[in-house]
Amino acid sequence: MSTTFPPLDDALVAGGPRWLSRGFEVLAHELARHDAQRTRGSYDFDIAIVGSGYGGALAAAQLAGCTVTEGDRRRPVTLCVLERGAEYPAGKFPSRFAELGGHVRFSTAHATAARGVREGLFDLRIGPDVCALVANGLGGGSLINAGVMEAPAPEAFDSAWPRAIDARTLAPYYKAARKLLGAHQNRITAQRDGLGRPLAPPPKFDALKSLDAANARAVDLSVSLNGGANVWGVTRDACLRCGDCATGCNHDAKDSLDVGPLVHARRRGAHLYTGATVLRVRPIAGGQPGWEIVATYTHEKLRKRQGAPLALRARRVILAAGTFGSTEILLRSAGEELPLSPKLGQRFSTNGDAIAAVYRTSACVRPAARETEPPPARDVGPTITAMIDRRCAGDVPLVIQELSV
Repeated sequence: MSTTFPPLDDALVAGGPRWLSRGFEVLAHELARHDAQRTRGSYDFDIAIVGSGYGGALAAAQLAGCTVTEGDRRRPVTLCVLERGAEYPAGKFPSRFAELGGHVRFSTAHATAARGVREGLFDLRIGPDVCALVANGLGGGSLINAGVMEAPAPEAFDSAWPRAIDARTLAPYYKAARKLLGAHQNRITAQRDGLGRPLAPPPKFDALKSLDAANARAVDLSVSLNGGANVWGVTRDACLRCGDCATGCNHDAKDSLDVGPLVHARRRGAHLYTGATVLRVRPIAGGQPGWEIVATYTHEKLRKRQGAPLALRARRVILAAGTFGSTEILLRSAGEELPLSPKLGQRFSTNGDAIAAVYRTSACVRPAARETEPPPARDVGPTITAMIDRRCAGDVPLVIQELSV
C-alpha cells in the first residue's frame, strides 16, 4: 500500500511565497488513517530522505520524478523528505537581536535533551572544548551559512581518506555542485548596480586584500549578487549587502536549497515534511526488504501529546541529517538488527580553527551595521566576500576569510 496525499496549492511563482512543506502532523494523520489498510509487504514511500541539507536536497532533486517498474507497468517513485526544523521563506528569519531568542535550541555536554526552542533555526552545541552551530530548518545549513563555495586543497585527501577519493576524481563534481548551487563565478567583484554599472566591493574586501594581496581573491558565493533566475528556474532578487546571510536572507537574494533543488523536487512530486524528528531506523521485521523510520514531533509539547512515535516504511532510506544528526540517529539505531562500527561517533574535527576580531583599525572597513539601518544603506555584506589562500604558499597551510554581520 502506497500512501497518497492531495496535491499542494502550487505557490512556486516568482516573487511569491514558496511554502514547499507540510507539517509532520499531516503525515501522521494520513498514515494513521491508512494504518488499517497496511498489509505485509506494503510501503508508505519508495524512498525516504532524512534531512534537507545539501545531501538530502540534491538527492531529492535527482530522484523525484523517476519511475520504478511494478509488475508490468512503470509508475512514478513516491518520495518524502523529513526535516527536523521548520520552513523559513524570506521574511520569516529574525532580523533583530530581540528576535533571536525565539529561534535558538541548544545542547550541552551532559544534558539528556536539547533545550530552548526545539524547532529553532539555530542549533547550538556547547561542548567543553568545541562549540558548533548547525541549522535546523528546511534547507539545512544553507539557510544560515555564508554561502561560500570553495573546494578543499588537494592535500586534504592525502591522509585518512580512501584512495579512490582524491581531488582529481572529485574535480568535475565540484564544478557541477557549484553550478547547481548558484555559485559558478558568482563573485562580489562582478556585482552591478541597478543601471548595470560595476559596484565596488564593500570596504572589508579591500581591507582583507591589503593584508596579503598576492594570495587574496574573491570567493564564489551562492548569493544572487545581480538577481535573475537560478539554474532551477526560481527568480532571485539582487543582494542588498545587508550582511544577514548568517541569520537568514529576508530579501530573496540567497540561493539556499529551499529556492533551488527542493523546489525542483517538490515540482516533481516529492513530499516535504517539517517538524519531524527521526529517532532511529531499523530493518522491517519479518525479512521484508526495506526500512522502518521511527519519527516523532520536534515540538516538545506535541511530542508528549503524541505518545508512541510513528513508524514509517520505505524501500530505501537516505540518511542525510548532517554530521551530528546522521551520527546521532545511527548511534540510537545500533543493535543486533543493525550492527555498526564501534568507531561511529569518534574522530570528529571542526571546519575552522579560530574566529578573531580586529578593532580600532586605521581605515574604515564597515564589518558590521546597526540593525535599525535600512539594508541598502549598510554596505557590509555579503557575510564573506574574500579570502587569503595560503594553502599552497609553502609555509603553514592557512585560509583567512573576512566576516560581516
